[in-house]
Amino acid sequence: MMRLAWVFLLLVASACGDWKSSGPDRLRDAYPTSCGGEDSGTPAPDGTVAAAPSERVAGTWAARVVQKGRMAIPTVCDDCLLTLSDLAVVVVPSDGGSVLWRFCDQPMDMDTTPADPTDPPDPDAPHSTVPQALANAGVSAGAAFASPATVRLPPHRVVWLWGVRDLTDPAGDPLPESADSPKVFDQDLDGHPGVTIRVDRPLEGERYMVRRAVWDLAEAAVSPDGLWVVGTLTFTVEERALGADNPLLTVLAPITPKATGNTYAMRRVPPDVTCEDLRSLAATLFAEAPSPGH
Repeated sequence: MMRLAWVFLLLVASACGDWKSSGPDRLRDAYPTSCGGEDSGTPAPDGTVAAAPSERVAGTWAARVVQKGRMAIPTVCDDCLLTLSDLAVVVVPSDGGSVLWRFCDQPMDMDTTPADPTDPPDPDAPHSTVPQALANAGVSAGAAFASPATVRLPPHRVVWLWGVRDLTDPAGDPLPESADSPKVFDQDLDGHPGVTIRVDRPLEGERYMVRRAVWDLAEAAVSPDGLWVVGTLTFTVEERALGADNPLLTVLAPITPKATGNTYAMRRVPPDVTCEDLRSLAATLFAEAPSPGH
């Protein structure tokens, strides 16, 4: 298992050079609009100008998907504010095929007293651990492109399934309620059904569960410098507890999405980026992400 990444190493990346060893002061220089002097756009016979290669949406991107919701947790809070910041590597093919999302990590932050904005972070807020086996899990999202030269990411849906498979409709079929379901599998290969989540606070123990997250991403344009795609999304999260080593951990708190604050940011990166790179670089990599619509 892998503990949620609460603090990321302050490193940065270079799209065209040795990105894994670059320093923060080289961030902008490391991501020029065109890598290696690519054509910035040549007029076609009809007078139109094609997007420069670095301005097209095709390529490899590091993504952070921020989802804000509320939970009621017995003995902890009646209205906890939960922020999930999923990290993924996204590959947008140049041939107009489907987008591939590869899950890397899910940092989580919970505010047990959201009504008081001056309240410092609660060190005893509920905390759990994402299994390492979920890293590098790939999901193909059906976003088709009219042209590989497009400069916009089309609206599309991403469905993450944890510990469950063979659903006819991955986004809509009911999740299994029992570990005996043939659709449940031991995804993290630890001998327990579904995915094992280690809970540290307020109770301690392991929960065996299945989970589904559905993201509906709004369309967004590549930024003028070719480095960013940022937009908004709506999301839902469903979970089913299949068992636990502490019976109290089988009681799940549903997540109610907030209507605002749910955003995604995609930063252009080299094609050989790994989940390990992204976990290490995330804090700096997304520090200058523009706001959606800017």
